[in-house]
Amino acid sequence: MERFTWCAAVLAISLVPSVFTYAAGLNAGRFQGEVASNLITAAMKAGPSEAIAWGQLMQDNNGASAMAVCRKNLQQDASGRHYCMLPVWTDPISPAGPSALAQ
Repeated sequence: MERFTWCAAVLAISLVPSVFTYAAGLNAGRFQGEVASNLITAAMKAGPSEAIAWGQLMQDNNGASAMAVCRKNLQQDASGRHYCMLPVWTDPISPAGPSALAQ
């Protein structure tokens, strides 16, 4: 019986952190999914042509690297909104590979 108690204790000690890690990952994924869903919904509300234009920009640009460059160069307008200047590619990435700004 003592061996059973020891095994149950080891199992419980290893299982509790796993459950918390799973729950944290699930919550983070759900949050990211909701953010993406809201952004896509906002783009679609502007109409089909606006959604197609945003889709083309997303296809031609790497959003994560663009935002990383943008966050390093933030500026603020008179009303307090933040903005940045960065190139936005308007054609597909060349098969030879990206050029300026680590597309």
